[in-house]
Amino acid sequence: MLHGRLAGRDLHEPTNIIVENNTGSTLPALRVVTLDGMGISFPQVRPANPSLYINFGVVYDPIPNGTSGQVCAFGFMRNIDTSAWPNGTLLYSDASGNLTTTVNGGIVAQVVYSHSTYGILYVVTEPDITASAVAWQVTGNAGTSPSANYIGTSDNAGLSIRTNAIERVRISPTGNFGLGISSPEGHFHQKTHTSALSSGLIQWTFSYDTTDSLFHTAETINVNVNEFVRVEVVIAVKETALSKNTGILRRVCGVHNDGLSTDIINDRWLTSEDIKTHNGFRAIFKTSPGALEIQVAGTGGPCHWTGHIIVHKIQG
Repeated sequence: MLHGRLAGRDLHEPTNIIVENNTGSTLPALRVVTLDGMGISFPQVRPANPSLYINFGVVYDPIPNGTSGQVCAFGFMRNIDTSAWPNGTLLYSDASGNLTTTVNGGIVAQVVYSHSTYGILYVVTEPDITASAVAWQVTGNAGTSPSANYIGTSDNAGLSIRTNAIERVRISPTGNFGLGISSPEGHFHQKTHTSALSSGLIQWTFSYDTTDSLFHTAETINVNVNEFVRVEVVIAVKETALSKNTGILRRVCGVHNDGLSTDIINDRWLTSEDIKTHNGFRAIFKTSPGALEIQVAGTGGPCHWTGHIIVHKIQG
């Protein structure tokens, strides 16, 4: 008997959700919305588009930008204007979140009572299992936009790809790509063996600009204690003031950190002061505590340097 008297937005409809509007404009009453991540205090929403996103609910009263309000995600919406539709009408969302009788995605609501003041909707926000872009399909998707749709995470978490329930690929939150390793140390990190002592292949690219003939640190490779690191660097450089003067420099060395010092260990380049020169461009390996620095020096004018670094590490 008591429960039958609990009719109202706050008591009888437990699926009324408080949300934030940060879209830049007011969300009007009866606008269909979709979830759009977390706001300052509550989940935030934006107008629905069933061909791209899953419908979340229907706005009760207008929600100005930068404020919070109620959305009915499931159940009865009471005391609203439903006079535009006869009783029993099935309603959907158009591409802008407006209620419509035109079939588009899943059913959003059904008109229970048609009235300008005391109208009642029954909200279901049924997902459209046939919509090609609501979820990624195993047979492919159509109608997607690379600028809006993606496979991945929307928070500061990595992405794992598995086969046979075993992880094969990991993309870190910073964008490092690991193939066969869950903690990639470079932009591309490949490991096909299982030994914990060796890192596999770590690779990334770099660029640097100089305007003088002094040495500048273009890249730094960390070398942990009790770690031996093999470093290979290939550099292309060009004077940028419409000059034909270019250079290619390739360096390979080993570096060891015994906890007391970081030293270059290589039969070909015995000291950190060995300089590689080509057409007046110079490159040098320099050690600092726990690191190897790649330093470059131009010819005195504006120069652009670019290249790639390949690293192999052995621990212990």
